[in-house]
Amino acid sequence: DQMQVLLIASLALVSSLHRHPRAPGAALQLRSSAQRCASASRPRAQTRSLILLPELSAEAGLPEGVVIGAVEESDLGAVGNLLVGAFYPELVTLSLGLSQLERALLETPVAWINNLIALYLADSVRSFIRRRVGGERLQAHSRSAALSTPRLRAGTTEGSSIALAAADVATGKLLAFVELTVRPLDGRVPSDMLDDVDAMLRFVLPPADPLCSYLCNLCVAPHSRRRGIGSALVLASQKVVGPSGWGHDALYLHVAAQDVPTARLYQSLGFEALRHYDPKPWQVKFLGSPHVTFHRRWLPSQADAQQAAVP
Repeated sequence: DQMQVLLIASLALVSSLHRHPRAPGAALQLRSSAQRCASASRPRAQTRSLILLPELSAEAGLPEGVVIGAVEESDLGAVGNLLVGAFYPELVTLSLGLSQLERALLETPVAWINNLIALYLADSVRSFIRRRVGGERLQAHSRSAALSTPRLRAGTTEGSSIALAAADVATGKLLAFVELTVRPLDGRVPSDMLDDVDAMLRFVLPPADPLCSYLCNLCVAPHSRRRGIGSALVLASQKVVGPSGWGHDALYLHVAAQDVPTARLYQSLGFEALRHYDPKPWQVKFLGSPHVTFHRRWLPSQADAQQAAVP
């Protein structure tokens, strides 16, 4: 009976997460005594061919031995593993009320279930990111093409994002990832299904909201946290989308309402909460809307940046 419940719960979780691969604050923060076994059997996140961006790396204030680069096609496997490891560490856990014998019998099956779910999710995330970034950009092999402003095209979300990653120079391991996209300034949490609907509607209806630069899927590998790598990726993102890059005057993102530490981090980086975009309680309760807060960071103009550079 316990195994049947575990299998049913795991399938339900996979279905839910597959529909919302970019939801912020998706890390479930669950732990089990089978965690070591599950994590040991997962592929290690490594990178092979980032398009290195030395200027961004220098300006972002990265720790020594870490570089920022644009993600290429062959890096997507490492990206998928990193996102799953950061956002979905454990999906099926053992009840605290089980006896020692029951836990001993179930630990290995649960570890394997978690591993299979992780492999499935990594493949799904990899497919979603490949579509959003687009094959043309992933195979660009040049800095200018990799960082060029995405364009929203009618009928598709393909090519609407760019992907940046931080990697360890010595080992080649992927340490952090962030996705930057152009989307309507409507305060909604991105959803692959709804975004595709919006793209199709652009065939017949003019966009009601202006476009904005949006940051999502920021994650840092557990062993590399508290080193300033996440903050450095946010600063690099601001450089990419700002006046000297895409030409936008602000960067937007979502933070889960209950994720106070992350909200404080973004506030320390100059982001402000836009409470008028918050979902209503009835939308969260009855429609399943994510309980999140929309944030904005105004970016300095090019003139301000030039003035600051003058000694």
